[in-house]
Amino acid sequence: MQIEQFTQLTQSQIEDIHLLSQVVHTYDHTHKDAYLSNQYNHFPEMPTFVLGYENESLIGFVMLYADGDIDEIVEISLMVHPSARRKGIGTAIKQRAFEILTEFGYHKVQYLTERAFLVANPDFLMKNQLVVDAEFEYQMRFEKEPVSVESKMGIGIRRMQQADVVQLVPPYMNAFPDSTAHAAEQYLQESLDDTSIETYVLLYEDQPIGYCAVDNGGYYYIFGLFVDADYRNRGFGAQFMQLIMRELYLQEAKPFVIGVEGDNNQAHHLYQKLGFEDETVLEYLTEGE
Repeated sequence: MQIEQFTQLTQSQIEDIHLLSQVVHTYDHTHKDAYLSNQYNHFPEMPTFVLGYENESLIGFVMLYADGDIDEIVEISLMVHPSARRKGIGTAIKQRAFEILTEFGYHKVQYLTERAFLVANPDFLMKNQLVVDAEFEYQMRFEKEPVSVESKMGIGIRRMQQADVVQLVPPYMNAFPDSTAHAAEQYLQESLDDTSIETYVLLYEDQPIGYCAVDNGGYYYIFGLFVDADYRNRGFGAQFMQLIMRELYLQEAKPFVIGVEGDNNQAHHLYQKLGFEDETVLEYLTEGE
């Protein structure tokens, strides 16, 4: 087996990973696609992707999501072709991934998987000495045509502009009090600069009070949504979502996907009311004692 590591992927490599993902999802009855960009990683020069090949065919893949400094947890996504499992391939590419993390000073990791995989493989946790974290996440999907809605008085949306980056820092920090102004500005700027992401601003009386990003791939993946804490519980978030979805769907008819933290009952209920359905449950695993 040949193992290679990359900071960024070529279009051909992305297509190979998509093909591998389709095979794995069909076999395991899973749905979560790996995020194939390093734009949010703390060290842009750190290799993010480890690919394993056999006879020039991709049979294994690891993605490292390391958006924090070396004291924070790195999220590891790993896929191995069903026909190549139990042959040490997953172990080999994981070992290369750990060598990369050690080189850059990381020492805390968690693995991303799906509840369906754990149910179908009840010996997986014990065999790999892993435990399931208390936190989990719903991946929800919407496949209908979004309804047309009228904006409430004073509410509007538009595509994000460069001037919005600085203006959105205060509402970002109000929505996420643990964040810093530098981190907020960096996050907003990086999403604006990424041509594969559609970024939207929520306006109230012409002032930006919210933000949402949409990864425009095989489906619309909604992420990063926030509304200034001072404007919550007024229906602004729901209308923001509806307006974005309607505009994007008219642009190109594709499904919508969103991730919701398992303990965020309010958000989960909101998206259900908007027509989203639970597609899968994501679980986070850590190494046991």
